[in-house]
Amino acid sequence: MLKRRIGVLLLSLLAGCWVSPDESLWKSRDARAEGVSADHGPREAGTDTRNLDTDSVPVDTAPPLGPVTCGAPENVGTSSPTNVSEVALRIDGLELVGKAGGSWHTTSRSAQDQPFGDWTSTSMLSGKQDPTFFSIKGIEMAVVAASPGSGLPRFLELCTFPFSCQKLTVREKSDGQEVTFDMDGASVAVLADGTVLMAHNIGPGGSNSADVYLATLVDAKDITKGFETEEVSAVNQPNHKEDDPALSHDGLVLMYGAEDEIWVSERPDLSSSFPAARKLTDVNSTSSDFGPYLAPLPPSGGKPRYELFLSSDRDGSLTVFRSECTR
Repeated sequence: MLKRRIGVLLLSLLAGCWVSPDESLWKSRDARAEGVSADHGPREAGTDTRNLDTDSVPVDTAPPLGPVTCGAPENVGTSSPTNVSEVALRIDGLELVGKAGGSWHTTSRSAQDQPFGDWTSTSMLSGKQDPTFFSIKGIEMAVVAASPGSGLPRFLELCTFPFSCQKLTVREKSDGQEVTFDMDGASVAVLADGTVLMAHNIGPGGSNSADVYLATLVDAKDITKGFETEEVSAVNQPNHKEDDPALSHDGLVLMYGAEDEIWVSERPDLSSSFPAARKLTDVNSTSSDFGPYLAPLPPSGGKPRYELFLSSDRDGSLTVFRSECTR
């Protein structure tokens, strides 16, 4: 049986798509075998090492969830290129990528609690926009935005490594019609039970307008079959451009940028809808702050923690900042 599953997996990857032969394979990567926390980053020594697939803290015994609070943002990396935006963290939690002047750059750190080093150029995401990295059973993937040409609506692509991408179909949940409006800013969360959620933008009026949507897989065993999506109506405001949403790894926190500020909406559980958002005053400045990206940190006192990256020109030029947040 094991040889058969390995064979199916290899054939699927060679065909350019991932089709899980077993629903159990759509669970978060095994933290015990990989040394990775919730599909995004390495565990720190002495932190909770439970397998998130089987023995998560029961909801009725976990500390009550409150509002997200964040520490003061600090600049990321040295020798930072100017005008950095669209930041994203690789699933090892050690490499951060960002776009500057149409080119992609990367900076690394030796551990999750260590500072990032120099920024260097990379061709990994050439021609792509707004990446989000995630893994399914240890296989690193990314959803990116791509454009067929200047002025044409962007669409989402699913990429595997080495970097090979294919168009990702997104359909309206209400009528099953494929979304053909401008799309970008995808953020993917793979939950402990294998559920895949994706927050993203749809811009009915092009890149000058955008609303936040939340999507789920059409087929829980096959991400290549695309997503069904619906508007997160409570967070979308008239005359606002809700841009580049960031979804936490547990699916309970949603951040985005609007009017040069970071906004946040928190829900108590996955069965609840996201309520109206509030400004995240802990990290906002008097300058332009946008493009949040969330990754998990080891919990503290049973409370979830998040690593927040954002772009800001508070220091005079657009650079990347990092903050640690707790709920």
